[in-house]
Amino acid sequence: MASSQVQLESKQTFSKSLIWDAQRLYYDTIGIDAWAGDVPCYITTNPFIANHYASIVTSFIDDWLDKSSSFQDEPFYCVEIGAGHGQFGFYFLKQVQNICAAKGIDRPPICYVMTDFTPSNIDFWKQHKALQPFVEQGLLDFAQFDFENDQEINLINQQRVVSCGDIKNPVIVFANYLFDSIVTDVFHINNGQIEESQVSLSTGSKNIINNNPKDWKKVDFKFDNVPAAKDYYNNPDFDSLLNSYADLSDDTYLQFPIGSLRGLENLKRLANNKMLLLSSDKGYVSKEEIDELEAPELAFHGSFSLMVNFHALGEYCKSQHGDYKLPFAIDGFVSGMFLIGLQLADLPATSSTQQHKAGSFGPAEFFCFYEHMEPIVEKQPLKTIAAYLSLSRWDPYIYEQVGERINDLVDDADMDVVQYIRSHLPMVADNFYFLPDSKDILFDIGVFYHEAENYEKAISFYEKSLEYFSPSYALHFNWGYSLYHCQQLELAKNHFELALQFEPKDTDAKEWLVIVNAELIAI
Repeated sequence: MASSQVQLESKQTFSKSLIWDAQRLYYDTIGIDAWAGDVPCYITTNPFIANHYASIVTSFIDDWLDKSSSFQDEPFYCVEIGAGHGQFGFYFLKQVQNICAAKGIDRPPICYVMTDFTPSNIDFWKQHKALQPFVEQGLLDFAQFDFENDQEINLINQQRVVSCGDIKNPVIVFANYLFDSIVTDVFHINNGQIEESQVSLSTGSKNIINNNPKDWKKVDFKFDNVPAAKDYYNNPDFDSLLNSYADLSDDTYLQFPIGSLRGLENLKRLANNKMLLLSSDKGYVSKEEIDELEAPELAFHGSFSLMVNFHALGEYCKSQHGDYKLPFAIDGFVSGMFLIGLQLADLPATSSTQQHKAGSFGPAEFFCFYEHMEPIVEKQPLKTIAAYLSLSRWDPYIYEQVGERINDLVDDADMDVVQYIRSHLPMVADNFYFLPDSKDILFDIGVFYHEAENYEKAISFYEKSLEYFSPSYALHFNWGYSLYHCQQLELAKNHFELALQFEPKDTDAKEWLVIVNAELIAI
């Protein structure tokens, strides 16, 4: 028997649809595991994009301090909204430290605040070994923060609340893969008139459990258009922006990012009307791109997402005495810079850095190159792989893809290239950030040095591996072998014995144990 249709809701304002509650419930329930395969994140959580942001932020700080020296001792708050697993913040802080060190600055003048509305993500950050050094240095704090509703930030480590008037310097905000998941409204253009597009949701009865859909991909979305008032939001800035789209072509559907705008309003007040926003996401950058769009389609990946109306966010910032710069979108991906209460023309270093970074080879171009390399990297020569790793700023995720290929090529490769890789691999390990689905690249790097007969270096990476991953036969056998060649026989014996606990019948470990015992007796 065919499943009957169940009406979930009828003619509801899209920003008030029950799907947004389901979105929050998903992240609240799944927590850190949301990024273990379902929710895409690599494009905005890699060392390359972190360096892009760090370069702009340090230039912005230089510009501001050149203009205003009144609060040089006050930190610049860098607030990441929806920090998720925290990997981007880790990379950003490392890149900022490197840039400041190159300028002779011992400590970056920032307080980086990772925020999320989900407590379980914050618990993950608190326990993460890679984040602890930044916490201890006072560079990193955490906060549970609801971007759409909260108007103050409760700093967990500093145990204080930051409210309007407490922050002296402009606030720097990061919003990566955030605006595509924040509540939005949908409107329709009809003969120069703006209509509200109200959503109705229905699905088959077999797709219902506890009055909710089991699979949102099987839910039907239907939009009905009704006239919208000129003062729809009762907010002059929002209404003026919405009404500016009335000249779009007939039958255009418009996504209006009301949740994101309300969040920016809250942050604007917190920042005393001076703010730099950096955001990377899939979206539209111009009115021409928005024109003639059909009703929005949701992309489901555990959670769901929509294209971002970056044009609306930029025009809102301009209405707040600000500015914005949006590069050409590549495959719909955008890395934009937005200012509130500030003009790009008054920030020469920031403008120059943005043009150099985003205007030449930015995060979108890097991801395009990454997608090109991913299926063919195993066929590349070693020098190409070395260049790829360097371009990625020694990204562990890239090394995960090329590590075996490097080991296959290294014996017959140009020694200059081998030495180049050998000298930079510690940077890959230094960039390692553990996540629930992480591959043990620390062990893999140890194997590289092992094969190069640099046994002391190999041991150091086997030790690091054990900090994050469960022991194994391969780890203990390799560790024992390396210790033997470093003349640490007692320790080598211990590790060969541990290897045999995993594989009691293994002949290699038994033979090496005989060798080590014989040499110990002979001493």
